[in-house]
Amino acid sequence: MKFFSKKSKWLSQAEYRSRAELIDKMIWPTTGKKSPGGGNNIIMLDSEDSDGNKLSYEDVVGESFVQKNFIKAFGKKSKESNYSHIDLLLLIPEVNNEFDKYAVSVRNPKLHMKENTLGYFPKEDARVLQELILRVIHETQSFIAVEGNLKGGWKSGLLGRNQGDYGIDLHTEIKYMILELKDILENPQKWQDHPDWEILQN
Repeated sequence: MKFFSKKSKWLSQAEYRSRAELIDKMIWPTTGKKSPGGGNNIIMLDSEDSDGNKLSYEDVVGESFVQKNFIKAFGKKSKESNYSHIDLLLLIPEVNNEFDKYAVSVRNPKLHMKENTLGYFPKEDARVLQELILRVIHETQSFIAVEGNLKGGWKSGLLGRNQGDYGIDLHTEIKYMILELKDILENPQKWQDHPDWEILQN
């Protein structure tokens, strides 16, 4: 994924009618000197509904292909499964992904960008979410993040031959993500500072 900034003046995402025009003209937070927000924020999507009930978990796919990234982030596999809470996972649209131009990756911001991918949204969900996330990133100059859970990461038997891959679940639901992303676009100042922003700069 390549972050870049166009030299043209920043305009609201509402000015870009099509996905193609948005992708061509949008300004990413990491280079947003011309943007209104300066690129120093993360928006955490809710893990609860409006009544305070915890949302169900959304599955992530493709974890088996990035097990080295999991080990760098969470350590080597052990005898017991590792089931723990993850405070912050970034959702990064990958418009140049060679396998799916609508891809949305799930990333651990504590690792270098080349090795921080932990999985992807299923294709049918990514196709719905990607443009919304792109528009929110451009409009608010903030990255989008969610909470999640780590699971798996066990090995047993002779020489550890029986193994379970690491994986993650996202503490959110697609229908609520869509509603919240649309609400943020209607109210662009609805964002919050996050104390862990500096880890994106490492």
